[in-house]
Amino acid sequence: MGPLAIAQYMVAATFFSVALMHFLVWYRNTYYRVHLLFALTALTAGANSIAEAGVYSATTLDTFIPAFKWYVTFSALWLIAFIWFVGVWTGISAIRRRWLITLSAVFCAALVINFLAPCGILFTEITQLRQVQLSWGDQIALPEGLSSPWRYGTDIAMIGVLVLVVDGWRNLRQQGKQRSAWLLGGSLLLFFLFFLSMLI
Repeated sequence: MGPLAIAQYMVAATFFSVALMHFLVWYRNTYYRVHLLFALTALTAGANSIAEAGVYSATTLDTFIPAFKWYVTFSALWLIAFIWFVGVWTGISAIRRRWLITLSAVFCAALVINFLAPCGILFTEITQLRQVQLSWGDQIALPEGLSSPWRYGTDIAMIGVLVLVVDGWRNLRQQGKQRSAWLLGGSLLLFFLFFLSMLI
């Protein structure tokens, strides 16, 4: 196990610890749904980190494709938890609720397609794995092949999530919660963009 895999498992353990802490807070007072949603966001992020470690350590297509499909699965679950956390934290209007439901339905449909498609939702065919040597010595596997037409739909949905985050930031500012607004805009937005860059 190389440094990258160790780091990913350590990150996952941190996410799981945060998830447990916020779940216990919610359990003691179920009125604060934001803690439950943040716990689910952290939980799925931890699972995603473990799945990503499996993707990078794969050496054959037979091991890579199942690992990649699980990675995309946990990515979609993380996105569903993430958008509802942002929605509840920043305030849900009737329009935003419909937007959240629409995005959730899109990601749920993506989960079904990802399980049914032989190579997942992002690829029609994966022809080979390209081994990339990292500067500290680790090797990771990156797929090469034909992109799936469904990929455009997922990219549009990602833009929808980004719009939701920006709207949540604007909503917090209008409520006079400047510190919360900059916390959302500074941390969640950067984290989402980093996550998006890895997924695309």
